[in-house]
Amino acid sequence: MILYLLKFFPKLSEAFILDELCEVKRRSIPLRVWALGRWPDDDGEHPEVAVVRNDVEYLDQDGPGRIRKGIALARLSMRAKKRVARAKRILRDDHADHYGYIYTESLPRAIRLRKLGVTHIHAHFMSEAADHALALSLLSGIPFSVTAHGSDILLYPHPHLGLIAEHATAIFTASKHNRKHLLSEGVREDRIRVIPNGVDTNAFVATDRAGRSESAPPHLLTVARLTPVKGIDILLRAYAKLNEQGVSFRATIVGGGRERARLIALRNKFGLIDIVNFAGDQPRNAVHDAYRDADLFVLASRSEGFPVSVLEAMASGLPVVAPDITGLPEQIENGVQGRLFPAEDFSALADTLKELLAPANRGALHAMGGAARERAATDFSLAHTVDMRLAQFEAHPTPSPRES
Repeated sequence: MILYLLKFFPKLSEAFILDELCEVKRRSIPLRVWALGRWPDDDGEHPEVAVVRNDVEYLDQDGPGRIRKGIALARLSMRAKKRVARAKRILRDDHADHYGYIYTESLPRAIRLRKLGVTHIHAHFMSEAADHALALSLLSGIPFSVTAHGSDILLYPHPHLGLIAEHATAIFTASKHNRKHLLSEGVREDRIRVIPNGVDTNAFVATDRAGRSESAPPHLLTVARLTPVKGIDILLRAYAKLNEQGVSFRATIVGGGRERARLIALRNKFGLIDIVNFAGDQPRNAVHDAYRDADLFVLASRSEGFPVSVLEAMASGLPVVAPDITGLPEQIENGVQGRLFPAEDFSALADTLKELLAPANRGALHAMGGAARERAATDFSLAHTVDMRLAQFEAHPTPSPRES
Protein backbone atom coordinates (compact mmCIF):
# COMPACT_ATOMS: atom_id res chain seq x y z
CA MET A 1 0.00 0.00 0.00
CA ILE A 2 1.18 3.51 -0.86
CA LEU A 3 0.50 6.39 1.52
CA TYR A 4 0.26 9.82 -0.11
CA LEU A 5 0.85 12.73 2.27
CA LEU A 6 -0.59 16.06 1.13
CA LYS A 7 -0.84 19.46 2.74
CA PHE A 8 -4.34 20.08 1.34
CA PHE A 9 -6.86 17.86 -0.43
CA PRO A 10 -8.76 18.41 -2.61
CA LYS A 11 -7.50 21.56 -4.30
CA LEU A 12 -8.74 22.69 -7.72
CA SER A 13 -5.35 23.93 -8.87
CA GLU A 14 -3.68 20.62 -7.98
CA ALA A 15 -5.66 18.39 -10.31
CA PHE A 16 -2.39 16.79 -11.41
CA ILE A 17 -2.09 15.15 -7.99
CA LEU A 18 -5.65 13.91 -8.26
CA ASP A 19 -4.84 12.48 -11.70
CA GLU A 20 -1.91 10.54 -10.25
CA LEU A 21 -4.06 9.14 -7.46
CA CYS A 22 -6.75 8.06 -9.93
CA GLU A 23 -4.18 6.40 -12.18
CA VAL A 24 -2.78 4.43 -9.23
CA LYS A 25 -6.33 3.40 -8.26
CA ARG A 26 -7.06 2.37 -11.85
CA ARG A 27 -4.22 -0.12 -11.56
CA SER A 28 -5.81 -1.64 -8.43
CA ILE A 29 -2.82 -0.64 -6.30
CA PRO A 30 -3.91 -0.06 -2.69
CA LEU A 31 -3.41 3.51 -1.53
CA ARG A 32 -4.29 5.80 1.32
CA VAL A 33 -4.27 9.62 1.34
CA TRP A 34 -3.47 11.54 4.51
CA ALA A 35 -4.04 15.27 4.19
CA LEU A 36 -3.09 17.85 6.78
CA GLY A 37 -6.30 19.73 6.02
CA ARG A 38 -8.75 20.97 3.42
CA TRP A 39 -8.04 23.92 1.15
CA PRO A 40 -9.46 26.91 3.08
CA ASP A 41 -11.39 28.45 0.19
CA ASP A 42 -14.66 26.85 -0.83
CA ASP A 43 -13.71 26.51 -4.50
CA GLY A 44 -15.55 23.25 -5.05
CA GLU A 45 -13.84 20.12 -6.29
CA HIS A 46 -13.25 18.06 -9.40
CA PRO A 47 -15.70 15.16 -9.85
CA GLU A 48 -12.80 12.67 -9.94
CA VAL A 49 -12.33 13.25 -6.20
CA ALA A 50 -15.12 10.68 -5.77
CA VAL A 51 -12.72 7.98 -7.03
CA VAL A 52 -10.46 8.34 -3.96
CA ARG A 53 -12.76 9.93 -1.38
CA ASN A 54 -13.00 6.76 0.72
CA ASP A 55 -9.21 6.55 0.87
CA VAL A 56 -8.74 10.04 2.36
CA GLU A 57 -8.17 10.89 6.02
CA TYR A 58 -7.54 14.32 7.53
CA LEU A 59 -4.83 14.50 10.17
CA ASP A 60 -6.28 17.68 11.66
CA GLN A 61 -9.37 15.66 12.60
CA ASP A 62 -7.88 12.50 14.08
CA GLY A 63 -7.70 14.10 17.54
CA PRO A 64 -5.04 12.80 19.90
CA GLY A 65 -4.67 9.66 17.80
CA ARG A 66 -6.23 6.24 18.19
CA ILE A 67 -3.46 5.24 20.57
CA ARG A 68 -2.21 7.50 23.36
CA LYS A 69 1.21 8.86 22.58
CA GLY A 70 2.87 7.42 25.66
CA ILE A 71 1.61 3.94 24.87
CA ALA A 72 2.59 4.44 21.22
CA LEU A 73 6.15 5.34 22.21
CA ALA A 74 6.36 2.26 24.42
CA ARG A 75 5.06 -0.02 21.69
CA LEU A 76 7.37 1.41 19.07
CA SER A 77 10.34 1.22 21.42
CA MET A 78 9.67 -2.45 22.14
CA ARG A 79 9.65 -3.26 18.42
CA ALA A 80 12.49 -1.06 17.21
CA LYS A 81 14.30 0.61 20.09
CA LYS A 82 17.28 1.82 18.07
CA ARG A 83 15.11 3.21 15.28
CA VAL A 84 12.87 5.17 17.65
CA ALA A 85 15.85 6.54 19.57
CA ARG A 86 17.41 7.68 16.30
CA ALA A 87 14.15 9.31 15.20
CA LYS A 88 13.86 11.11 18.54
CA ARG A 89 17.41 12.42 18.25
CA ILE A 90 16.93 13.66 14.69
CA LEU A 91 13.45 15.13 15.12
CA ARG A 92 13.37 16.40 18.69
CA ASP A 93 16.91 16.90 19.88
CA ASP A 94 18.63 18.17 16.73
CA HIS A 95 15.63 19.98 15.21
CA ALA A 96 13.32 20.67 18.14
CA ASP A 97 12.43 24.11 16.84
CA HIS A 98 10.65 22.61 13.87
CA TYR A 99 10.01 18.91 14.41
CA GLY A 100 9.25 18.41 18.09
CA TYR A 101 5.48 18.51 17.73
CA ILE A 102 5.55 16.48 14.51
CA TYR A 103 7.53 13.75 16.29
CA THR A 104 4.95 13.59 19.07
CA GLU A 105 1.95 13.60 16.72
CA SER A 106 3.53 10.93 14.52
CA LEU A 107 3.99 8.29 17.25
CA PRO A 108 0.51 6.69 17.06
CA ARG A 109 0.33 7.26 13.30
CA ALA A 110 3.55 5.31 12.75
CA ILE A 111 1.98 2.27 14.38
CA ARG A 112 -1.10 2.65 12.17
CA LEU A 113 1.06 2.68 9.02
CA ARG A 114 2.52 -0.69 9.93
CA LYS A 115 -0.92 -2.14 10.65
CA LEU A 116 -2.28 -0.79 7.37
CA GLY A 117 0.51 -2.50 5.46
CA VAL A 118 1.94 0.70 3.98
CA THR A 119 5.12 -0.02 2.00
CA HIS A 120 5.99 3.49 0.81
CA ILE A 121 5.21 7.06 1.86
CA HIS A 122 5.14 9.80 -0.77
CA ALA A 123 4.65 13.52 -0.16
CA HIS A 124 3.79 16.08 -2.82
CA PHE A 125 5.55 19.45 -2.41
CA MET A 126 8.48 20.25 -0.16
CA SER A 127 6.20 21.54 2.58
CA GLU A 128 4.67 20.45 5.88
CA ALA A 129 3.63 17.26 4.11
CA ALA A 130 7.30 16.42 3.57
CA ASP A 131 7.97 17.14 7.26
CA HIS A 132 5.37 14.59 8.31
CA ALA A 133 6.62 12.07 5.75
CA LEU A 134 10.12 12.34 7.24
CA ALA A 135 8.86 11.83 10.80
CA LEU A 136 6.62 8.90 9.91
CA SER A 137 9.39 7.24 7.93
CA LEU A 138 11.97 7.57 10.70
CA LEU A 139 9.56 6.19 13.30
CA SER A 140 8.05 3.38 11.22
CA GLY A 141 11.03 2.39 9.08
CA ILE A 142 8.88 2.73 5.95
CA PRO A 143 10.79 4.47 3.12
CA PHE A 144 9.55 7.82 1.82
CA SER A 145 10.01 10.13 -1.13
CA VAL A 146 8.96 13.68 -2.00
CA THR A 147 8.03 15.44 -5.22
CA ALA A 148 9.45 18.98 -5.38
CA HIS A 149 7.38 20.79 -7.98
CA GLY A 150 8.71 24.31 -8.47
CA SER A 151 7.69 27.17 -6.21
CA ASP A 152 8.39 24.98 -3.17
CA ILE A 153 12.10 24.96 -4.02
CA LEU A 154 12.58 27.97 -6.33
CA LEU A 155 10.52 30.62 -4.53
CA TYR A 156 9.78 29.32 -1.04
CA PRO A 157 12.62 26.90 -0.19
CA HIS A 158 12.06 24.59 2.75
CA PRO A 159 14.36 25.44 5.67
CA HIS A 160 15.20 21.75 6.16
CA LEU A 161 15.42 20.64 2.54
CA GLY A 162 18.80 19.06 3.20
CA LEU A 163 17.54 17.04 6.17
CA ILE A 164 14.56 15.71 4.22
CA ALA A 165 16.68 14.87 1.18
CA GLU A 166 19.23 13.10 3.38
CA HIS A 167 16.66 10.59 4.64
CA ALA A 168 14.37 10.27 1.60
CA THR A 169 14.88 7.46 -0.89
CA ALA A 170 14.38 10.00 -3.66
CA ILE A 171 13.43 13.60 -4.38
CA PHE A 172 11.39 13.63 -7.56
CA THR A 173 11.28 16.77 -9.65
CA ALA A 174 9.86 17.48 -13.08
CA SER A 175 12.68 19.24 -14.91
CA LYS A 176 16.43 19.29 -15.43
CA HIS A 177 16.32 22.93 -14.36
CA ASN A 178 14.91 21.94 -10.97
CA ARG A 179 17.48 19.16 -10.71
CA LYS A 180 20.27 21.69 -11.22
CA HIS A 181 18.76 23.91 -8.52
CA LEU A 182 18.52 21.03 -6.04
CA LEU A 183 22.15 20.17 -6.68
CA SER A 184 23.10 23.79 -5.98
CA GLU A 185 21.27 23.49 -2.65
CA GLY A 186 23.44 20.56 -1.65
CA VAL A 187 21.04 17.69 -2.41
CA ARG A 188 23.01 14.60 -3.35
CA GLU A 189 22.88 13.67 -7.01
CA ASP A 190 21.92 10.06 -6.27
CA ARG A 191 18.82 11.29 -4.41
CA ILE A 192 17.33 13.23 -7.34
CA ARG A 193 15.05 11.66 -9.96
CA VAL A 194 13.79 13.76 -12.88
CA ILE A 195 10.28 12.55 -13.74
CA PRO A 196 8.19 14.99 -15.79
CA ASN A 197 4.63 15.78 -14.89
CA GLY A 198 2.15 13.74 -16.87
CA VAL A 199 -1.20 14.32 -18.49
CA ASP A 200 -3.97 11.90 -19.43
CA THR A 201 -3.95 12.60 -23.16
CA ASN A 202 -7.09 10.49 -23.61
CA ALA A 203 -9.04 13.05 -21.60
CA PHE A 204 -8.26 15.85 -24.06
CA VAL A 205 -9.56 16.33 -27.58
CA ALA A 206 -7.37 17.87 -30.27
CA THR A 207 -9.91 19.98 -32.14
CA ASP A 208 -9.47 20.52 -35.88
CA ARG A 209 -8.92 24.26 -35.77
CA ALA A 210 -7.99 24.49 -39.44
CA GLY A 211 -11.65 24.55 -40.41
CA ARG A 212 -12.60 27.53 -38.28
CA SER A 213 -13.80 30.73 -39.86
CA GLU A 214 -10.96 33.09 -40.64
CA SER A 215 -13.23 36.04 -39.88
CA ALA A 216 -13.61 35.08 -36.21
CA PRO A 217 -11.02 36.68 -33.90
CA PRO A 218 -8.50 34.13 -32.59
CA HIS A 219 -9.10 33.00 -29.04
CA LEU A 220 -6.13 33.16 -26.63
CA LEU A 221 -6.35 31.08 -23.43
CA THR A 222 -4.48 31.23 -20.13
CA VAL A 223 -5.05 28.84 -17.22
CA ALA A 224 -3.24 30.12 -14.14
CA ARG A 225 -3.76 31.29 -10.58
CA LEU A 226 -4.20 35.02 -10.15
CA THR A 227 -1.03 35.54 -8.15
CA PRO A 228 2.00 37.76 -8.89
CA VAL A 229 4.24 34.86 -9.91
CA LYS A 230 1.91 33.96 -12.79
CA GLY A 231 2.53 37.33 -14.48
CA ILE A 232 -1.05 38.10 -15.50
CA ASP A 233 -0.15 41.81 -15.37
CA ILE A 234 2.54 41.13 -17.98
CA LEU A 235 -0.04 39.33 -20.08
CA LEU A 236 -2.47 42.25 -19.89
CA ARG A 237 0.21 44.73 -20.94
CA ALA A 238 1.01 42.56 -23.96
CA TYR A 239 -2.68 42.35 -24.83
CA ALA A 240 -2.98 46.14 -24.52
CA LYS A 241 -0.14 46.58 -26.99
CA LEU A 242 -1.76 44.10 -29.40
CA ASN A 243 -5.03 45.97 -29.18
CA GLU A 244 -3.33 49.31 -29.81
CA GLN A 245 -1.76 47.83 -32.94
CA GLY A 246 -5.15 46.84 -34.27
CA VAL A 247 -4.75 43.07 -33.86
CA SER A 248 -8.15 41.40 -33.54
CA PHE A 249 -8.38 38.74 -30.78
CA ARG A 250 -10.25 37.69 -27.67
CA ALA A 251 -8.75 36.22 -24.52
CA THR A 252 -9.89 34.11 -21.58
CA ILE A 253 -8.06 33.78 -18.27
CA VAL A 254 -9.19 30.79 -16.19
CA GLY A 255 -8.21 30.76 -12.52
CA GLY A 256 -8.88 32.49 -9.24
CA GLY A 257 -6.69 34.13 -6.65
CA ARG A 258 -6.00 37.10 -4.44
CA GLU A 259 -4.97 39.36 -7.35
CA ARG A 260 -8.34 39.15 -9.10
CA ALA A 261 -9.66 42.62 -8.20
CA ARG A 262 -6.37 44.34 -9.02
CA LEU A 263 -6.01 42.55 -12.35
CA ILE A 264 -9.58 43.30 -13.40
CA ALA A 265 -8.94 46.97 -12.62
CA LEU A 266 -5.79 46.81 -14.76
CA ARG A 267 -7.73 45.20 -17.61
CA ASN A 268 -10.30 47.96 -17.43
CA LYS A 269 -7.59 50.63 -17.35
CA PHE A 270 -6.10 49.19 -20.55
CA GLY A 271 -9.45 49.26 -22.33
CA LEU A 272 -9.71 45.48 -22.63
CA ILE A 273 -13.13 44.99 -21.00
CA ASP A 274 -14.69 43.59 -24.17
CA ILE A 275 -11.61 41.56 -25.11
CA VAL A 276 -10.32 39.83 -21.96
CA ASN A 277 -12.60 37.67 -19.83
CA PHE A 278 -11.64 36.63 -16.29
CA ALA A 279 -13.51 33.34 -15.97
CA GLY A 280 -12.43 32.53 -12.40
CA ASP A 281 -11.90 28.99 -11.11
CA GLN A 282 -13.69 26.42 -13.21
CA PRO A 283 -14.48 22.71 -12.88
CA ARG A 284 -12.42 20.41 -15.04
CA ASN A 285 -15.03 19.87 -17.77
CA ALA A 286 -15.29 23.65 -18.28
CA VAL A 287 -11.49 23.96 -18.50
CA HIS A 288 -11.45 21.21 -21.11
CA ASP A 289 -14.10 23.10 -23.08
CA ALA A 290 -11.93 26.21 -22.91
CA TYR A 291 -8.96 24.30 -24.35
CA ARG A 292 -11.13 23.05 -27.21
CA ASP A 293 -12.43 26.53 -27.97
CA ALA A 294 -9.03 28.24 -27.94
CA ASP A 295 -6.58 28.77 -30.79
CA LEU A 296 -3.45 29.53 -28.76
CA PHE A 297 -2.33 29.00 -25.17
CA VAL A 298 -0.39 31.85 -23.54
CA LEU A 299 1.59 31.89 -20.30
CA ALA A 300 3.51 34.89 -18.93
CA SER A 301 4.78 33.58 -15.59
CA ARG A 302 7.73 35.06 -13.72
CA SER A 303 8.62 31.61 -12.40
CA GLU A 304 7.37 28.09 -13.07
CA GLY A 305 8.18 24.49 -12.35
CA PHE A 306 6.86 22.22 -15.07
CA PRO A 307 3.33 23.57 -15.54
CA VAL A 308 0.61 20.99 -16.08
CA SER A 309 -1.56 23.62 -17.77
CA VAL A 310 0.98 23.68 -20.61
CA LEU A 311 0.82 19.88 -20.89
CA GLU A 312 -2.98 20.01 -20.99
CA ALA A 313 -2.88 22.67 -23.68
CA MET A 314 -0.44 20.57 -25.71
CA ALA A 315 -2.65 17.48 -25.28
CA SER A 316 -5.52 19.58 -26.64
CA GLY A 317 -3.53 20.39 -29.77
CA LEU A 318 -2.83 23.98 -28.80
CA PRO A 319 0.41 25.75 -29.71
CA VAL A 320 1.93 27.38 -26.63
CA VAL A 321 3.56 30.77 -26.12
CA ALA A 322 5.49 30.89 -22.84
CA PRO A 323 8.52 32.55 -21.20
CA ASP A 324 11.95 31.05 -21.72
CA ILE A 325 12.44 30.09 -18.05
CA THR A 326 12.92 27.10 -15.72
CA GLY A 327 11.39 23.90 -17.13
CA LEU A 328 9.38 25.46 -19.95
CA PRO A 329 12.08 25.00 -22.65
CA GLU A 330 11.99 21.29 -21.73
CA GLN A 331 8.29 21.23 -22.61
CA ILE A 332 8.23 23.57 -25.61
CA GLU A 333 10.83 23.50 -28.37
CA ASN A 334 10.91 27.04 -29.67
CA GLY A 335 9.32 27.15 -33.11
CA VAL A 336 8.12 23.52 -32.99
CA GLN A 337 5.28 23.22 -30.44
CA GLY A 338 5.04 26.98 -29.90
CA ARG A 339 7.21 29.96 -29.16
CA LEU A 340 9.30 31.13 -26.20
CA PHE A 341 9.91 34.78 -25.29
CA PRO A 342 12.15 36.56 -22.75
CA ALA A 343 10.55 36.45 -19.30
CA GLU A 344 8.71 39.59 -18.10
CA ASP A 345 9.12 41.29 -21.51
CA PHE A 346 5.53 42.17 -22.39
CA SER A 347 6.62 43.91 -25.58
CA ALA A 348 8.38 40.78 -26.84
CA LEU A 349 5.32 38.73 -25.93
CA ALA A 350 3.08 41.10 -27.88
CA ASP A 351 5.38 40.94 -30.91
CA THR A 352 5.43 37.12 -30.77
CA LEU A 353 1.65 36.95 -30.59
CA LYS A 354 1.23 39.44 -33.42
CA GLU A 355 3.50 37.36 -35.63
CA LEU A 356 1.74 34.08 -34.86
CA LEU A 357 -1.74 35.54 -35.31
CA ALA A 358 -0.97 36.99 -38.75
CA PRO A 359 -3.16 35.37 -41.45
CA ALA A 360 -0.05 34.26 -43.33
CA ASN A 361 1.01 32.15 -40.35
CA ARG A 362 -2.27 30.33 -39.91
CA GLY A 363 -0.88 27.08 -41.34
CA ALA A 364 2.25 27.26 -39.20
CA LEU A 365 0.10 27.74 -36.10
CA HIS A 366 -1.91 24.61 -36.87
CA ALA A 367 1.30 22.65 -37.47
CA MET A 368 2.62 23.73 -34.06
CA GLY A 369 -0.62 22.53 -32.46
CA GLY A 370 -0.24 19.13 -34.09
CA ALA A 371 3.36 18.87 -32.93
CA ALA A 372 2.28 19.86 -29.40
CA ARG A 373 -0.32 17.08 -29.28
CA GLU A 374 2.18 14.53 -30.56
CA ARG A 375 4.82 15.49 -27.99
CA ALA A 376 2.33 15.37 -25.12
CA ALA A 377 1.28 11.84 -26.09
CA THR A 378 4.84 10.64 -26.65
CA ASP A 379 6.80 12.23 -23.79
CA PHE A 380 4.33 13.33 -21.13
CA SER A 381 1.60 10.70 -20.88
CA LEU A 382 0.29 10.15 -17.36
CA ALA A 383 0.63 6.36 -17.63
CA HIS A 384 4.33 6.67 -18.47
CA THR A 385 5.16 9.09 -15.65
CA VAL A 386 3.25 7.02 -13.08
CA ASP A 387 5.17 3.94 -14.26
CA MET A 388 8.40 5.75 -13.44
CA ARG A 389 7.20 6.80 -9.98
CA LEU A 390 5.95 3.35 -9.04
CA ALA A 391 9.23 1.79 -10.14
CA GLN A 392 11.03 4.11 -7.71
CA PHE A 393 8.58 3.29 -4.90
CA GLU A 394 9.20 -0.42 -5.38
CA ALA A 395 12.98 -0.04 -5.51
CA HIS A 396 13.20 0.48 -1.73
CA PRO A 397 11.40 -2.28 0.18
CA THR A 398 10.18 -1.74 3.73
CA PRO A 399 12.28 -3.43 6.43
CA SER A 400 10.66 -6.21 8.42
CA PRO A 401 8.52 -5.19 11.43
CA ARG A 402 11.11 -6.57 13.87
CA GLU A 403 14.04 -4.63 12.40
CA SER A 404 15.67 -2.50 15.10
